[in-house]
Amino acid sequence: MGKKIRIETRRTYLVGMAEYGGKCRHMVNGLVDCKMCAHNYNCLKCSFDQMVADEIVTRSAAQPTLPEAVGF
Repeated sequence: MGKKIRIETRRTYLVGMAEYGGKCRHMVNGLVDCKMCAHNYNCLKCSFDQMVADEIVTRSAAQPTLPEAVGF
């Protein structure tokens, strides 16, 4: 037989997030100073989550990384 795939249910996810005391995942990760989750950790419906994701994409596109040139 093949490998068993573990599927995490929404309830299991919410139980795991309970340790963060209602903090938004972006607050937990240090991207914002203060933001409490108002969507019960349903990031797909959260406009704030979309805004943060868009900002990350915009910043990475605006500041390309260039290799350092040495010599001469």
